[in-house]
Amino acid sequence: MSNTFPYRVQLVVSGKFFVLFLIALSLLGGGYYWYRQQQEAQERQRLTQERFKAPPYFVNRGATIIRNCGRCLGLGKLKPQPDWKIGLPTEIAATEQRWFLAVEDPPMPVTISGVLMLPVHPAYRDDPSFGFDQNRVVLVLYQDLQRKPWIEKPQPPPVDPQPPQSQPPPPEPVEATESADRDVAPQAAPTRAPAQSPFVGEWKNIDSTTTSLTRLLITSDGDKLLVHPWAKCLPVECDWGTAAVEPAGKYFLILWDHKDAYHRQEVFLEDDGRLRVSVQTRYIDKSNHVDTEIVSYFTRSTVTP
Repeated sequence: MSNTFPYRVQLVVSGKFFVLFLIALSLLGGGYYWYRQQQEAQERQRLTQERFKAPPYFVNRGATIIRNCGRCLGLGKLKPQPDWKIGLPTEIAATEQRWFLAVEDPPMPVTISGVLMLPVHPAYRDDPSFGFDQNRVVLVLYQDLQRKPWIEKPQPPPVDPQPPQSQPPPPEPVEATESADRDVAPQAAPTRAPAQSPFVGEWKNIDSTTTSLTRLLITSDGDKLLVHPWAKCLPVECDWGTAAVEPAGKYFLILWDHKDAYHRQEVFLEDDGRLRVSVQTRYIDKSNHVDTEIVSYFTRSTVTP
């Protein structure tokens, strides 16, 4: 019996099919080449952005607490927290502005004695352009830090130009007679009234829908200011009472204890004449309130003499 098959399969490839196959192959190869070029371009762009990415700079927003952190660095990175040797807390005055560079990017705060603090490198000088001491680590109270997108050089103090004062004319000579000596009385030197603080006045929140402070009444008492705020409450405003404070330039700070919550009120006098008021609220009762921070702007409505 013969083992041959009666049927035979024959594959015929036409010229048109071969041309279409080459076209499809070239399109597939071109698409893959374009995809690789796009991937390489995106990777170059990512590396460029990473190279020019601004490090995480910070400045203190008024008075804050700082602690030295010894034995914190190892090979340019933070060691495990049990290896740290933390110094005693010291205070930065509200009138001082210091620059810091976060040790880690993204910045990761740590808990020290139940307080949230951020490990940072301090600047060499008041001008951060001189760089940061990356061999030294300090811990700064995290809630008192403000992140900056770039380095800002300190502004020189404003100079108040004084107009030239004309010399007063010399006094007229008086004859040394008995009548002249008897009638002419010595005149007292003119006195100048003390300059009024730019904080003095009645201030109103520009946001009528605010849930924070609605108005402020600030009066002067010698070298101190008497600050009387009202907050949004229903059906009438909540009276916070009056506190005495000594301003430091264009800034002052008040801490309010309202039994169920602590309020940290920071007031800044802006260059345009408005007040920027930051109120940080920390609830100490057993309610489910979440701690908040609200920043508002106030404009002067009247001036208190």
